[in-house]
Amino acid sequence: MLKRLIPSQPSHISRDISGYLRVFKLTKIIPLAALFTVVVVLFVTQTFVSLLGGVLPGRVIYRSEAASIHGAETPTLVRFWAAYPENGDVHMLTLFVEQRIDKWQASDTSILTTRAKRWEEKKETAEAGLNAVKVYIVLSIGYFIFLERFRKWKGWGRLLGVLVLLSLAGVLFVGRQVYSKEQVVYLRGHALDVICSQEKQCHESLDPEKLKQYSMRVQNDPALNQNWWHFQFVSSYPLEWFLQTFWSKRQ
Repeated sequence: MLKRLIPSQPSHISRDISGYLRVFKLTKIIPLAALFTVVVVLFVTQTFVSLLGGVLPGRVIYRSEAASIHGAETPTLVRFWAAYPENGDVHMLTLFVEQRIDKWQASDTSILTTRAKRWEEKKETAEAGLNAVKVYIVLSIGYFIFLERFRKWKGWGRLLGVLVLLSLAGVLFVGRQVYSKEQVVYLRGHALDVICSQEKQCHESLDPEKLKQYSMRVQNDPALNQNWWHFQFVSSYPLEWFLQTFWSKRQ
């Protein structure tokens, strides 16, 4: 009886709002506003995950010298280095090779360059997946700590299961990232073979002793014979920077 005498205030307000929207013809804007809100939320979430995931420990590190020349054939690399002896060390040779390959791919429209770009995109996608997994691990630990601290909830077994599943997903993304990068490296190495086959200096009669000398340098250089990637859990650079910047000044 009392409910019949007292009108429903929320429904009355909602009818007024819908009436105003129809009067000012704003009903067509609601779907667009909702879509815009969803896009903004997704963009902010993706940006947050990317930034936080990039700061959190655990990432794949590529050694530039080994990665840049890892996919090239040894005879091609020897002839290319002997044809351009002004590149005195491996670091200079790596920069020169990278510049030549980038310049060649910028003007090349063959399937070789297209496949390299496609694998590079897959590597970036796997890297974003690894960053998301790291963020989810941190959020899961924080959520379970909150439940245990304020609600006296005992669920460490479930937390362990969640962490195991997320760790397996992280291993999967690391594997996909390394595999995609390896495909890019081999395709860029094949691009160096194409470049060297088109260079007159690589086809000129080079001194056999000179070729033997550069062949020994390629075989014995530590930077070219080490693993071209490794997984780094924690970087020591921030600690070294802090000690050199603040601690050394006090002494």
